[in-house]
Amino acid sequence: YISQMYRWQLLSEPVNLDETARAIFKPDLYRQAATSLGINSPQIDRKTEGNLPQKMLFSDSQQLGPNQFIDGKVITVGGTLKYLEELPLPEAALSALRHMNPQKGPARG
Repeated sequence: YISQMYRWQLLSEPVNLDETARAIFKPDLYRQAATSLGINSPQIDRKTEGNLPQKMLFSDSQQLGPNQFIDGKVITVGGTLKYLEELPLPEAALSALRHMNPQKGPARG
């Protein structure tokens, strides 16, 4: 969601993407609530987005819907900045985001 807010210029201030996502999205709370209702839920906190053209069924008939983006792009876990760098965003905004989100290790994304 953060990537799309930048893409459509609804968010212009640079933020630490990982810290912001962890502060906003609480999959552990969702799992806790789902468990209390007897509902299974994914055991991962993050996943690639934009790569699922069809719904995906779980063993108990729960499903994830398609998650493809209109532009066909895929955002891998940890790849939000790389995705944003591929968009026609102002260089000043990208520079500020790079500064707030230093990449770890030799690979970007």
